[in-house]
Amino acid sequence: MTALATYPVRQGPLRRRPLHRAGMAVLVVWGVGLLFAATHKGEFWPFSTYSMFSHAGQPWMRVVIRDVTSTPNTKGAVLDSLEHLEGDPLPLKPLGVLQKDMNRLFRVADGQWNPEQIRVVRSALSTPLSRQRVLLAYRIEGRPSPKGRWTVRAVPMLKISPSESEVLNVAVSAGSQRSGVQQVH
Repeated sequence: MTALATYPVRQGPLRRRPLHRAGMAVLVVWGVGLLFAATHKGEFWPFSTYSMFSHAGQPWMRVVIRDVTSTPNTKGAVLDSLEHLEGDPLPLKPLGVLQKDMNRLFRVADGQWNPEQIRVVRSALSTPLSRQRVLLAYRIEGRPSPKGRWTVRAVPMLKISPSESEVLNVAVSAGSQRSGVQQVH
C-alpha cells in the first residue's frame, strides 16, 4: 500500500485576493454610510435603524372626516385640541379610501379648492353621502413648539352634504389664520 503524500494548503495570493476584496468592499460601504450618517444628522436611509421615522420632528398633516348629520348647521371652528371635534369619526378603510390618498388631496389643495378636487372628495365619500349623511373634513396639523412639545390644530376644511359642498377656512395653511366660506355645488 502506498501512502499518499499530503501537502499543506498555503494561503497564496490567489486564495487571499477574493476575501481581501470582499473585506475592502464591506469597509468602503461602511465608511461611506458612516460619512452620510455624520452629514445627515445621524439618519441616512440605507443605514437607518428606523428609516420609516425619517420625518420625525417635522410638521405633519392628516385628514379626519367626521359625520355631523346630527348637527347639520355646524360650520366647525378651528380647534387646538382633538377632544372637541364635532360629530362622529368616519372610518375611510371600509369605504375603500386610503388615508394617504385623502391626506395627499388635502395637501395639494392647501385650502384653495377647485371644483375638480371637490368632485374627487365627493366621489371618494359617495357611500355615506348616498345615505344622506353630512360630513365635515378636518385638516389636523401637528408641529413642534419651541419648548419641545407638540401643538395640534384641527382646521375644518370642507363640509359636504348630499346636495352641496362648502369650503370652510379658505386658504388656511399651517402658517396662516385667514378664514372664509366658499360655496361649491
